[in-house]
Amino acid sequence: MLLDIDNFYGEHEGRLGPTLKFLLIGGAPILLWVYTGFIVPAFLFFPFWVVWLIRVGLITLGRERDRLVQFRKQINDEYASIYELLNIKTIHQDGCIEYVNGMVAYAVVAVNGTTYDPTTRAQQVHDFMSLFGNDYDVDVYIQNITDMKSLEERYNNVKLFVDPEAAKDFIDIIDHNRKVVYSQSRLTRIVFVVKGRKSYWTDIRDNCKMAVYSGPAKAFKEVKIGLREDIQEILNTDIRGMVDLDSLLQKKYATHQYYGSRVLYFDEKEEPVDDRTENEERGFMVIDG
Repeated sequence: MLLDIDNFYGEHEGRLGPTLKFLLIGGAPILLWVYTGFIVPAFLFFPFWVVWLIRVGLITLGRERDRLVQFRKQINDEYASIYELLNIKTIHQDGCIEYVNGMVAYAVVAVNGTTYDPTTRAQQVHDFMSLFGNDYDVDVYIQNITDMKSLEERYNNVKLFVDPEAAKDFIDIIDHNRKVVYSQSRLTRIVFVVKGRKSYWTDIRDNCKMAVYSGPAKAFKEVKIGLREDIQEILNTDIRGMVDLDSLLQKKYATHQYYGSRVLYFDEKEEPVDDRTENEERGFMVIDG
């Protein structure tokens, strides 16, 4: 989910928009030629129109401008920063994900157990997704949440063993348990990311709430609208690491000269801390420093 920039984090554009631009802009000269009563001879007009179509196709369908920017970065050995890669503006406390292109999204997090009838479960999920509305895009992500992250934390206890053989056996036991749980467990977390325009964010939120409290939602063991903390945990699970959203979403300076800068303080400045130590010895107060 985190690495799928176009879906979760990124500014995604379909093919319909560029195609319509190509048809409208590319066909404008021939419409103008017909409207003017073929005032320009055909042997002069059509070569110009072919060149025009090629240029319009490169700009709209071929994304020439973006490719030139990327080419210049490669020539100058410049690489994009994290802030340039992530086209997300902010994540609000209620879980509303706001993108820089004016789109917003809500993540509905559902947890299901073992399923013995895949056909029935597929129908239940279909009925649940239909409650989000047909006007919004829905991306679905599935995560196995029982691959025993807690078992991985047990690796830290291996340093308590003095005998190397005992430590090796302990690690083998944890490895075996992790493989069994990962291969046998069917408890999964399904994340439904509902996207739409910013002006419809209340409608998206209401649809998600309606879906959470609906009848089809009973097909899951647990279902809720993901808050900011839930999205943080989902991202961490996806990459098996830690994602600092506050650091990624921090607004950089307009001059882009932020590599050597640091935040001094937020809001009110902290009072200086007196690092002197006080010790009480034999009834007297002794101050060091």
